[in-house]
Amino acid sequence: MERMEFQISAHRELLIAILCILRRTRPQDWDDLVSGMEDDLVVQDHEEDPGVVPSSAFAVQNALSHELAAILTAVRARSVRSMG
Repeated sequence: MERMEFQISAHRELLIAILCILRRTRPQDWDDLVSGMEDDLVVQDHEEDPGVVPSSAFAVQNALSHELAAILTAVRARSVRSMG
């Protein structure tokens, strides 16, 4: 791994830990945050028109959406593990 990859990974882990705390201690704020983020996630896998080739802008937004979804999934998984 390159130095920048380690830095990004460390920031991601820190973000997930902070979001786990938010989810546990301020559930309404967590719900508001997730609701807003999920509204911003783009349609996945060309569901809007299966025959269209995605533009580079769509590809970038899609990659960001996948990462946001992965972070939210990680927070949910860790929260469940810490509760049970």
